[in-house]
Amino acid sequence: MGNPIIHAIVFVIAVVIPGGLIAYFGWRAYKKRRDRKAADDKVRRAREAFKRHFPVQSASLRARSRRRRLMAYKTRPKNISPE
Repeated sequence: MGNPIIHAIVFVIAVVIPGGLIAYFGWRAYKKRRDRKAADDKVRRAREAFKRHFPVQSASLRARSRRRRLMAYKTRPKNISPE
């Protein structure tokens, strides 16, 4: 809400005018949706800029290290205990 006094005056006028309350709530819903859409667009553009600056690599260092450790574990010699 930008200015509560103006919203209060508009609300009182909307109550006095027949059908004005529906228009008032419609106007408020429209403003809220427009502001939310603008914020979502801002977040989307920020994400796209981040992805352009830091592109996704097919194999990260963490993934390569993990794969190497798993392969080392799978291929290690097994201890066979004599019975």
